[in-house]
Amino acid sequence: MNPKSYYATDKNGMVKSAAKGVQQKSDLTYEKYKKVLYGDNETVEVKNRMIRNMPSGMSTIDIRKTGLNNIFTKSHLLDDRITVTPHKRHIFK
Repeated sequence: MNPKSYYATDKNGMVKSAAKGVQQKSDLTYEKYKKVLYGDNETVEVKNRMIRNMPSGMSTIDIRKTGLNNIFTKSHLLDDRITVTPHKRHIFK
């Protein structure tokens, strides 16, 4: 899973979810997080809307980007797809 992506619920059913670079109004559900975490080569596309000042005036821009993917390069992912360990350091003599 992407770094800085999470989905959490408490005992009252309150949901807190986030993904770096994805606007809060994007519809990222628990099923989507689970599909990306346990699926093979799964990604979820999201649409971010931005307002930009162009030479001709203010304009809105819709940007499609990958919101969630199952590639994690910062650590080694174990077979349970949850536990991570640091990459092995290679010391050259």
